[in-house]
Amino acid sequence: FKNPGPDGPPRFKSVHRHPLSFPLASRDTFKIQGSWLHIQKIGQVCLSGSNPYPNGVPVAGRVTEKGGKWFARIQCKAGEADLKESGLIEDAVGIDRNVGQVACSDGSMFHLPDMTRLEAKRRRHQRAMARRQRGSKRYEKAKRRAANVSRKIANRRKDWSRQTTRRIANKYGTAVLEDLKVNSMSKSAKGTAETPGTNVSQKRGLNRSIAKSAWAVFDNMLACKASNPIKVNPACTSQTCSVCGSVDSKSRKSQSVFKCVACGHRANADINAALNILASGTGASARGGGDAGRPVKRESVYEIRAA
Repeated sequence: FKNPGPDGPPRFKSVHRHPLSFPLASRDTFKIQGSWLHIQKIGQVCLSGSNPYPNGVPVAGRVTEKGGKWFARIQCKAGEADLKESGLIEDAVGIDRNVGQVACSDGSMFHLPDMTRLEAKRRRHQRAMARRQRGSKRYEKAKRRAANVSRKIANRRKDWSRQTTRRIANKYGTAVLEDLKVNSMSKSAKGTAETPGTNVSQKRGLNRSIAKSAWAVFDNMLACKASNPIKVNPACTSQTCSVCGSVDSKSRKSQSVFKCVACGHRANADINAALNILASGTGASARGGGDAGRPVKRESVYEIRAA
């Protein structure tokens, strides 16, 4: 305080600013045997959950506390032999991500689970927090309840992403998806006082829907599991006909219907976009070459329970 630096004197920080966590930096500090995690200087803790132990060698991890529960996140490095044991085949699939759903070029659709009741419950606890005095015991009680509901919502969203990416990675060796700039797509449209934006409330609702769809989480999990993930330019993928290749914005009749104005081809708009993404990605892969046997990092999350 007597000799402050360029950022000023030290500032007081809340103990709730960051979640409780500690890293498992090297393989010498932990090991997994069945459903038990052995941590150096702590001992062994029991793991629960249905996540299978991934093929490969554990290289790092982190133990984190969320909503009163502890979770262990373990990263494993898998080689070519481990990928073959997973049953991967050398086919390719195009993936189109939309609000609340994922469409694949093989015609399959994956929809996010409905969490309307949980979101309403969280809003109820947040309103209770707003009515109570900050720092009181009743405020902390409502805060813990809201945090528990938020943890359930996040766990369901991550579990859906984890299961969907696992299904795709087990069936296809190459996964092609759009290189979406999620931060830019979810920016606010309110503008400034001099130049206010338009359709601010509509854009706010779209931003919330994009955040709930968890595109970045899906992207990161697929990159860890797929042997050869490829990203392509998303420009005009939803306006291009997958049959004749003509590009016209009028072909996108609605959010789910695509009808080409040139050849009359009619299909689901998201599946048509997934086919275009696949064509773009496989062409780039053929020119540049792919390395399906490269080592990849896989990650599993386990819940720690009392032994």
